[in-house]
Amino acid sequence: MEHQDALATYNSLKKQKDFAFIVYFRGHWCPFCMSYLTELETIRSSIEERNGGILVVTAEEESQLAPVRKIYKGTIISDPSHELASHLRSTDLIDIAKTPRGGYVYGMAQPGVLVVRGDEKLYSWAIVPSTMNLYGAKDRPSLVQIKENIFAQIDGKKKPHKMIKTQTFWQGIRYKAFG
Repeated sequence: MEHQDALATYNSLKKQKDFAFIVYFRGHWCPFCMSYLTELETIRSSIEERNGGILVVTAEEESQLAPVRKIYKGTIISDPSHELASHLRSTDLIDIAKTPRGGYVYGMAQPGVLVVRGDEKLYSWAIVPSTMNLYGAKDRPSLVQIKENIFAQIDGKKKPHKMIKTQTFWQGIRYKAFG
């Protein structure tokens, strides 16, 4: 999908679905991102069955996304100019970090997760790149547990996870080694 459609796609998703699950990733070259999107694919159908929409976003060019499309079958948006991230920041929903990296004209979008119902923020997390998290590579919250908490919240029930576990260094390495 062309990057100029990022904001329109997001707004359309919010109108058509009961809630929207947005996941930002760095790029196809990042094993931590690919592992994360593999996890997202395992919960995609359960989100869609609840009339939720999922939007995966990267600043990587569309021409680089073939490996990503092999593991994640839902909607992926290439937004190299950060149109959607800028909008989300301006509405105080989430602040997606951008860092310089070769191949990214306007910088690389760092990982983040946002779940909204209309204009209501149900969940948000965005990495703040540092040495401790390998500059944004690791320490991502479990998408399965986020989904379980969101479903409970939508159903008016107690969230099953007080603390959401995070992706480990070894999950990224395992994906790199074994796919």
